[in-house]
Amino acid sequence: MAKVLNEHGVPTIAITNYAKSPLSKLCDIALYTVSQETEFRSEALASRIAELSLIDALFTVVMIRRGEEGRDSLQKMREAISLRRI
Repeated sequence: MAKVLNEHGVPTIAITNYAKSPLSKLCDIALYTVSQETEFRSEALASRIAELSLIDALFTVVMIRRGEEGRDSLQKMREAISLRRI
């Protein structure tokens, strides 16, 4: 996917914990997380938490910078989601 986007000039941002990954080389902006898994969990829980924390921080910064426009967009999203809830 990243290769196709790159070929079409679409700007890309990647979140990874491995700086030498092929994805890091293909994207325009690479954001790196650091986490250490324990032997007690088979899933990559710590990695997911690190990535979600980074996404949450980016979202927060964008919304703060957008100000009132960001609040309006967020309200519209909440209203759209509420229509789908049972």
